[in-house]
Order: sequence, then C-alpha cells, then structure tokens
Amino acid sequence: MESNENIITENMSVPEATNAVIEQRESSVESVTAENSREIAQLEAQTNDMRPEHLKTASNHKILPYNSDMKRLKLPEYGRNIQTLIDECVKIEDRDERTRCAKAIAKVVATLLPDHVGEGGNMKKIWDHINIMSDFKLDIDFPCEVIDREHLTPEVSPIPYYGNDKISRHYGRLIESMIDVVSEMEGGEEKDRMISMIANQMKKLLLTYNPTGVSDERVINDLNRMSKGKIAIDPATYKLQDFHEVVVEDTSRNKKKVPKKKVKYNKNPNRF
Repeated sequence: MESNENIITENMSVPEATNAVIEQRESSVESVTAENSREIAQLEAQTNDMRPEHLKTASNHKILPYNSDMKRLKLPEYGRNIQTLIDECVKIEDRDERTRCAKAIAKVVATLLPDHVGEGGNMKKIWDHINIMSDFKLDIDFPCEVIDREHLTPEVSPIPYYGNDKISRHYGRLIESMIDVVSEMEGGEEKDRMISMIANQMKKLLLTYNPTGVSDERVINDLNRMSKGKIAIDPATYKLQDFHEVVVEDTSRNKKKVPKKKVKYNKNPNRF
C-alpha cells in the first residue's frame, strides 16, 4: 500500500496527495468490511439451517425468539430444550432408533432431575412425563407401563349434596341414615330397641336445638315422617325418657378468686 501511495503522490501537491491517500484507505476498508459482512451472513445462514423449525428466523428478522411466540410447553418444569429433544425424537422414522433416542432422553432427564427417579431406579414418572410431552405420539417400546390420554384427566363423578328435608336438619345426617336402616329391618325385639334408642336420641338433639316446646308427640311425629310411615308409633301410648339439664359446679382448686372490693367509711360525719 505504501508503494502505491508513493506512486500516486509523486506528481501531486501536498493537499491533493493527502486526499488521494485518504480515499484509497477508505475504499480498502470498505472492501474488507463488505467481505466480512458476507462471511458473517454465510455463517448465520448455516446456523439458521441447523436450528429446529420453530427456532428459525427470517433473513430480514434476525432477533432472538420469544417464548411467547413458541409452542406452549406441556410441562414447563422440564424446559424448552427437553421439549425440543422429544419433538425431534417423535419425527424419527425408524422405530428402533426412535426407542434408543427416547431412552437417551430419559437418562438425561434422570440426571437433571434425580428426584423424579423412584426407589430401585424406577423411572415410571419420567416415562409418563415424556409420553405426555410428546402429546402421546411417541410410538416406542416403553420399558414400563405409561399413562395414556384417558387416564390423564379421568372423569370425576360429582359429590352428592343432600339438600332435601331441610326441616329435620337439626337431627343430623347420621340419624337419617339410622332411620333408613331400621325401617328395612324385620319386626322384633331388636327393631323395637333400635327405635327406642333413635327416638330418645332425637329428643336429646331437639332439646339441644330448642329447649322449649319439646314433647314426645313431636319427636314421634318427626320419626314417623322421616321414615315415610314405615315406623308407626302411637304418641299416646309410647313414652320417651325425660331429660333435664344438669349444672356442674366448678370444684377445681385452681379457680381464681375474685377479690372483694373494699369500702371505705368516713369516720367524721361532718367531713365531706
């Protein structure tokens, strides 16, 4: 470059020679920059071809991909890389090679998440998760039985709500169940004894709920209604036990004594 600059500046004045040298150096820098840009573009194109489809970027849109633009992860705790490996494993056509690839992925997951490995090296949890992340499309020879789509979200039967017979709610669900059982029993001493126990318990519960207005006739009528007429008792002849509230006095020694209030008397009646 120095020899060329000397040839250019031999028959030029100093300002002209200076401008010529500057232009020549700028042109050489631009040629080097253009050549480097072409090499960088070629490297980016080769790298983009090696990426999966969802990670490839357009030539005029060279930015990092956002997770929000990608496919949603089924199990985010495993990360995007494990999901990408499983997606590529599903695309393998040869079944034996696909099985080997899946086993290699399972080993990687067991190394990254050792708490997912059960006792004795049981990897059923890992294989279940791999099958879920593949959207149940992974057709391989699984080393154990894995979960399927039907058992992933089983149909749950609704919990029954017993909202009927709101009038007898103070007796409780247990009394209603006992009445249903006794109603189906055959007549005899055992059934009569069970009816007496249920009726007396109903009277105690009714006293707890409403101490006033409790009578044997009311309890027997409720028993007849709740049994749908299967337990028929004559209120005039059938008598229930009498229950009284017992007040228990506190006889503990640690009972705190309330100090008596001292009253001061004025000895001088003329003093105010």
